[in-house]
Amino acid sequence: IPEQLKNGVVEHEATELFKEQFSKRLVPKLSKQNIKIVMFEDVFQEIKSSQNIDLFALYETDADKARAFIAEYIPKNFDVVFNVTLQHYSMGTEYVDGYTYTTPTSQSYYDGTKFVTVSGTQQHYVSGGNKPAAYAIVKYEITDIPTTKNVWTRIDDRARVNKDIFENSKPKDLYQRSLKSYFSDLASKLTPKK
Repeated sequence: IPEQLKNGVVEHEATELFKEQFSKRLVPKLSKQNIKIVMFEDVFQEIKSSQNIDLFALYETDADKARAFIAEYIPKNFDVVFNVTLQHYSMGTEYVDGYTYTTPTSQSYYDGTKFVTVSGTQQHYVSGGNKPAAYAIVKYEITDIPTTKNVWTRIDDRARVNKDIFENSKPKDLYQRSLKSYFSDLASKLTPKK
């Protein structure tokens, strides 16, 4: 998550949604294919337990040494790296033109001898103007470690205007839909190494 998006809520929401969708949509499908998936923070824990090196602490004291260690560790232990970057995550406004729509109507009345129903239509006008809008842009990259080539990149740019008082889309909703779509596509494309 880029620094300009961090506000205490965004990184928590984004991280939790990512972990939820990751473990729900990707891990079960790929574990059936004997593909091991590890989150980056779990790599740090793996290094700490196997080599007794605390990379979180090392990043605080010597970031270059920590990066060099990771750069050496990753190619020896992994085939593919997934990088997900949240590029935009906000609320704003968008101008929406006014529009009309028609609904059927019926009116019943008693004419003295029987009930009569008259059918018709009624036009409604919804005024235009600036309406709340949610935005989320997520960049997904997959890199093949042995060749260092990019295997797959997707930039998912989503926006949704809340046109009336009943709509309440938030960036979180757009990000969640993006993750669902990406992980479903990814799970269908990945196959185990032969």
